[in-house]
Amino acid sequence: MLNIENFLETPQMIGKLDILDPSSFLSGQLHNKMRTENWCHVLKGTQDRFNVKNWLNNGIDIKDYMKHFKGQYKGKIFDSPVPPKMFMPNSPSCKDYSNFISKTLEEKIESGAIRVIGKVVQCQLPKVVMPLIVEQTKPRLCHDERFINLWMKDMPFELETLKDVPRMVGNDSVLFCCDEKSSYDHVKLKEESQTYFGVVFAGWVAIWLEN
Repeated sequence: MLNIENFLETPQMIGKLDILDPSSFLSGQLHNKMRTENWCHVLKGTQDRFNVKNWLNNGIDIKDYMKHFKGQYKGKIFDSPVPPKMFMPNSPSCKDYSNFISKTLEEKIESGAIRVIGKVVQCQLPKVVMPLIVEQTKPRLCHDERFINLWMKDMPFELETLKDVPRMVGNDSVLFCCDEKSSYDHVKLKEESQTYFGVVFAGWVAIWLEN
C-alpha cells in the first residue's frame, strides 16, 4: 500500500513533484508550453476543456463575460453593453499604507502581473481606472472592481469540499495541501481586455496583465 511516508522516501516519486519556489514567482506561468500540455491532458473529456484551452493559448477576453448594464452606480446612470471610460481615485485607506502599496506594486511589476504605462498626464490612461483599497487586517492590497462587475454575467460556481474527495481520487491516493502563490496572477488577459484594469498610484499609470 502506498502511503505518504514511503512516497516521500522514493527519489523517483519526489522528482515528479512539480513544486515551484514562491520567491521566484512569475505571473502567467499557466501559459508555459509544458504546463499547457499538462492541462490539455488533464482536461480530456471535461465539459469546459475548449474554454480552458482557449484561455491557456490566447488569454481571457473579458468581453466574453460581459452583459448589458442599465442602472445606477455612485449616483451616475449607465446604459451600455460595455463599461464606459471611468476614472476613480484610490480609497482614503491607502494614505496610511503608501509604503506597503509601493512594495506590493513593485513585486507585481517584477513578477510581470502589472505593466507600467507611464506618468499621469504624460501617457494615455486606460479606459477604466479603478481604485486601490487596503484591507487592513492582513493587510492586503485590493483592486476595487465593483464598477466593472456591474457588466459581468452572473456565473456561480462551487468549490469542492471533503465530501467530493471519494469521487475524485482512487484508493491509496496521496493528497497534498498547498497554499497557492498569487492565484489571481496566473491567467493572462488579452491585450484589448487589459485596458479595463487600470491603476494609478503615486503619479504612475499601470495596467493589470493577469486576472
